[in-house]
Amino acid sequence: KLSAYGASKNCLSVLAKGFAGALAQENIRINCIAPGPIDTNFMTLVEQTPEYEHELKYDMPMKRKGRPEEVAGPAAFLLSDDASFITGETFIGLAIARRLGQEGAKVVVSSRNIENVNRAVEELRKENIEVIGVKCHVSNKEERANLLQEAINNFGGIDLIVAAVGVNPFIGYITECPESAFDKIFQVNVKDSFLIAKEVIPHMKKRGGGSILFLSSIAVYKDTPLIGAYSSSKTAILGLTKAFSRAVVADNIRVNCLAAGITDTKFIARPMKVSEFYSAVKYDTPMKRIAQPDEMAGPAAFLLSDDASFITGEIVIAAGGTQSRKVAILTGSTDGIGLAIARRLGREKAKVVVSSRNIDNVNRAVEELRKENIEVIGVKCHVSNKEDRANLIQEAIKNFGGVDLMVAAAGVNPYVGYITECPESSFDKIFQVNVKDSFLIAKEVVPFMRKRGGGSILFLSSISAYKLLGVYGAAKTALLSSTKAFSKAVVDDNIRVNCLAAGATDTKFLNGAMRDSVFSSSVQNDIPMKRIARPEEIAGPAAFLLSDDASYITGETVVVGGGMQSPIARRLGQEGAKVVVSSRNIENVNKAVEELRKENIEVIGVKCHVSNSEERANLLQEAIKNYNGIDLMVAAAGVSPYIGDMVECPESAFDKIFQVNVKDTFLLTNEVIPFIRKQGGGSILFMSSYIGLYGASKLALSSATKTFACAVIKDKIRVNCLAPGPIDTNFMSKVQKYPQYDFAMKHQIPMGRMGYPEEVGGPAAFLLSDDAGYITGETLMVGGGMQALFWSGCSLYPTIVLFLPLARTSSYLPTADSEFFRLCSL
Repeated sequence: KLSAYGASKNCLSVLAKGFAGALAQENIRINCIAPGPIDTNFMTLVEQTPEYEHELKYDMPMKRKGRPEEVAGPAAFLLSDDASFITGETFIGLAIARRLGQEGAKVVVSSRNIENVNRAVEELRKENIEVIGVKCHVSNKEERANLLQEAINNFGGIDLIVAAVGVNPFIGYITECPESAFDKIFQVNVKDSFLIAKEVIPHMKKRGGGSILFLSSIAVYKDTPLIGAYSSSKTAILGLTKAFSRAVVADNIRVNCLAAGITDTKFIARPMKVSEFYSAVKYDTPMKRIAQPDEMAGPAAFLLSDDASFITGEIVIAAGGTQSRKVAILTGSTDGIGLAIARRLGREKAKVVVSSRNIDNVNRAVEELRKENIEVIGVKCHVSNKEDRANLIQEAIKNFGGVDLMVAAAGVNPYVGYITECPESSFDKIFQVNVKDSFLIAKEVVPFMRKRGGGSILFLSSISAYKLLGVYGAAKTALLSSTKAFSKAVVDDNIRVNCLAAGATDTKFLNGAMRDSVFSSSVQNDIPMKRIARPEEIAGPAAFLLSDDASYITGETVVVGGGMQSPIARRLGQEGAKVVVSSRNIENVNKAVEELRKENIEVIGVKCHVSNSEERANLLQEAIKNYNGIDLMVAAAGVSPYIGDMVECPESAFDKIFQVNVKDTFLLTNEVIPFIRKQGGGSILFMSSYIGLYGASKLALSSATKTFACAVIKDKIRVNCLAPGPIDTNFMSKVQKYPQYDFAMKHQIPMGRMGYPEEVGGPAAFLLSDDAGYITGETLMVGGGMQALFWSGCSLYPTIVLFLPLARTSSYLPTADSEFFRLCSL
């Protein structure tokens, strides 16, 4: 019930980034702290609501409010010199060891090289640090056991562990990465971190608790095509952090992750010799330099300390379908993206209402659309005017009988420049039109959608919500949060709310920004396709999100910035594609082929176990032999041989999960690319997820999606990812017997049900189609609003969950316009 408050506060995350970028060269640091429910007077009103106890029980692993002093520690840390570079590796690991030792910890350092161990021990003892060294290759089970035992023998137990180990034997595009290098990267960076954490937990339990710190990398959050396999492995670490933190919170063990920026170590020497990598440091890091190892030690020590006692599971970064007969209202729709969406909806037989504050623009747009036989009316509407908004809705009802779809496309940006120089008048106008007016029109249209039995709302955000583009970006970020809040509030009314974050698009709106040399150069440097979008390339994704094809998608933001194989195959076949289905079980293959041929789909079936290189090669050859080429590839294979707490997962299950879900997808993708290249381009779709250890493996695919997309963009091959929530398939039958399942359905998924397989087919077909021609490297969530319960600022990466029974607030829409405005102003 604090959705408006949350939306306003979420703006601060991007304001912090904007200010940080503007002031970095003046040695002024800007950060942001986001406390959960803290025991203060502010919380007394919330505690009186019936949802409070429920949310405390299911939404917070620690099952309690925070104490004010538990916020003071993190705040002091962010203000201190320890946080001077918030943006393993022997150097970072040694720096953390030194810092912990200086704070009085007894330290055990380790490495596979005994000479490095001895040298580190000698250095630390010179500083009077109590330390021992142990030779340990983390891939060796006996040596890991010996490491833990030596700590117990010498110091009596274990309280803290830092998994700082990391390797990257390959620098280059992911499409050229040898299988041996891929294996080593995931073995050391992911599996060994999983094993050492799992093995240390029983010893921490004996001490009454402890703290675990994984080391990830800023590469997870950047487009890093030259270290793609490495960044994919480090993305999986984020998943491990989330899953482990939930599994051991009852044992008073905290698990966090430090995503280190580019740091001055031997590890980074090779990449820094590559001009592309070096320029990324220069242009993407506001401080214009790489970090020193000591600058990683402060954040690490903080996360391991009692100052972070209320922090667990966190990552600290140091560094289409038919619209037949539906009625659509669009604000700001007489030019650019808004007009393109109106045209697309009209072509799909929707009845369209376009609007603008300028009546001449309205008349011109109506004339254009009627030439294409689109059923359309135009209404003059200034979205900041309450009477105009009411009249817009009434005209739609009077002419077309109701409202089914609403697109809030109106937007302004009267100021281009650093956030520190933005006039107050510009700030007010940006938030009035881009945030408050979108909020109001959405709120006002909901009662009319209820009368129609449901509907769909689409906010237009911007890629600037994910980039450092000042006040405009901050305002557009508020829309991302509003999307989450609205989607939860109206899901019971069968109304879906989503958001489209458009990249730089060829409109009048962009003319001012394109004259800025920094902005225009970012088009070349930040957009893999090396061009801005055309309005019609935004219209396709918008029409999809508004359509029934997106019936199981709500609360999501689709970024347009440059077990379910059968329904996807069916949907592609229905759209005229020639289809090749495969499985390791020939009976399943034959059954699928028989089903699809009954629908007159042109299909063949091939037996293929994706872990078998010969069978993968045969799969591709059969497609070429029968259909003369390959244009699209869907990597839908996935396994989860283990369901349960992370700490109980057998190593064999871990191996199988990452083999099939990550490595086999990597191999098949590399093998299919040359054939798609011969066709002059095509599209690849990965299937991801966000459930437990299985989700941790699948999350690696989200990162691989970005790196593959960058590697093959020049070949006109697009690579995207689909992340379904729980779908009604055989795969989910194992999960349904667990008591947590009912909690998840009730409290974690706003739609209150699993998805149907065909509800995945539509989004998949869309991402593979030409309608998604300006979308590459993105992950689309299809989870019945599941992600609407998890909002992580501007992170482009999904939050990993382990079927947690989270509470959902009752439907609620703020009623006091002045209160919403006051909160946004604050």
